[in-house]
Amino acid sequence: MTTSGLSISRSGREVRRFIWSCLRDRDTDQVEGFIAQHARDPVEDVCFIPVLSLTVGQAFTVGSIRLLPADAPELPIEPGGSVRGVAAVAVRATNTNAMVDRARAVAERELRRLRIALREDRWVHGAQLRFRLGPQFALVSGPSGWTAPADVSWDLELYDDLARPSPTTQRRAGTINPELSSTGVWCARTPDRLR
Repeated sequence: MTTSGLSISRSGREVRRFIWSCLRDRDTDQVEGFIAQHARDPVEDVCFIPVLSLTVGQAFTVGSIRLLPADAPELPIEPGGSVRGVAAVAVRATNTNAMVDRARAVAERELRRLRIALREDRWVHGAQLRFRLGPQFALVSGPSGWTAPADVSWDLELYDDLARPSPTTQRRAGTINPELSSTGVWCARTPDRLR
């Protein structure tokens, strides 16, 4: 993740350096120099995000976004898979992460508005209103990628070596349940202390 073109760890160092210079020389205005060194002008772009479970036959506008068919010629990449609709959101920000976050927020808001409008049609079933944004994105300027929603879990295969606690986790977790040691799955008696 980047902030104004700096990595998070580097930007933290730069801010600490700025604070230190302010404390060291209180008579000089340090802000102008810091801004001149790190400022970036916002960039305007269009973010394309697939909409899952929604078929878009022709392009149309919903609030501040445009919904496009998956085969629209203006898409920077072909969505592929089962994607049959794409939300196009105009965004303005100083970095890619901020653009994508803003585009997702705007697209989610406009899709909620669309659901509300479609709910009034008695021929549209509630299950048909469960369309949502996909994890991928693409910007006209070139960057593309994906973001995992917060509620998505990744599979983990638990095996003997992974399940066996290290001396560090044994100290944190307390004593180990000896009844489960033969199966290779170790159980801590005080799981709340692991947090």
